[in-house]
Amino acid sequence: MKDERGPPRIDEHADAEGFSADDAIDLARRVPSPSRPGWGASVPEEARTWALLAHLCGLAGGVVPLGNIIGPLVIWQTKGKEHAFVAQEAVEALNFQITLMIALTALGALAMVLMLVFVGVLLIPVILLAALGALVLSVLAALEASKGRGYRYPFCLRLVK
Repeated sequence: MKDERGPPRIDEHADAEGFSADDAIDLARRVPSPSRPGWGASVPEEARTWALLAHLCGLAGGVVPLGNIIGPLVIWQTKGKEHAFVAQEAVEALNFQITLMIALTALGALAMVLMLVFVGVLLIPVILLAALGALVLSVLAALEASKGRGYRYPFCLRLVK
């Protein structure tokens, strides 16, 4: 059976509240998503700028202790209330920076322990490559945010929702 909205209905019976599977699909199509190209045009310039800054705040960790965590957190708590895109990108940047801090701390601790047997020196290039990779990913995320497109970091623990 086909209704006026287009594709055939998956089910012909709505649940007790009158909400069918088609209604859920229609709702999902109307909600902006960073994975869909249509999100970019609907994001105001100010929101794009704050999202870009949330990703670039990760670089502040090299200058200010914990600046890589505090920057996205402050942007999320202040500007995230004004626009969903800023909130989403600030949380993504925060999660990435927390993941990065955990990984680099673990690698550093392992390198210190392995220094006792003169093998820890081999982990120093790994730590430097991880830091360089984080820099590249942060810049890529900032570029995507400036275009109004969401960015999902690879290998990121989603600790903050």
